[in-house]
Amino acid sequence: MNERIRELVRQAGLDDADFPIENWDNVPLAKFAELIIEECMGHVTWVGKTNQWPIEPFLTALTINKRIKEQLGIQETE
Repeated sequence: MNERIRELVRQAGLDDADFPIENWDNVPLAKFAELIIEECMGHVTWVGKTNQWPIEPFLTALTINKRIKEQLGIQETE
């Protein structure tokens, strides 16, 4: 598990004395994190292939953001 994923585990409050992060490489949650990343990368690829605004990086980024949120059921936070 890379350092960024470790940071996210800590932010989620999942690293505790009963289940320290050092043990995470041995559980399915590490694979779960990898699968979420792969899913997001797939959406980036999809947007890249269907991009209607190839010269507008900002619009491309917004489209990627929207697609990932829609596909993964992420709600907007204030």
